[in-house]
Amino acid sequence: MDKLLNWFTGGERYAYKTLMHCLDHDLVTITLVVSVCVSVFVGYLIIAYRWSRAARNAPDSEASKALNDLKWIFILCAVCGYLWVILDLFWPGWRLYAIVLVALNFMTWRYVLRIEALDQIYAYLRDRDSLVRELEEKQREIDRLERAAM
Repeated sequence: MDKLLNWFTGGERYAYKTLMHCLDHDLVTITLVVSVCVSVFVGYLIIAYRWSRAARNAPDSEASKALNDLKWIFILCAVCGYLWVILDLFWPGWRLYAIVLVALNFMTWRYVLRIEALDQIYAYLRDRDSLVRELEEKQREIDRLERAAM
């Protein structure tokens, strides 16, 4: 296991440095960067959670697949862009980072190649909104007729 962890950090030949080392232990900058990264990371996860919830509530369709792809893209962006900075302060596993970037690349291009699914999401939302407006209008009409009958 030690050998594997060491390989991710460049092995004996490269021995990557931590971000803490690169920042020369500047605690003010490190604290600021970690705080902002944690904030963005949590925001990305909230967005991913909401897309996940929306995909679960949508019927099984290209739209729900697109929402799931977006969820994974946001999760991987959160890991690669923000969580990784925090991890790199203490452990420079850049080779593992490259593997996670390959996963992000896969999810991104899978989404791009199925981009027409986004049109289906908007069509579904338009149809849903139209139905909701129609139901509200019918309910107002029923309420008006009931008041008139009294």
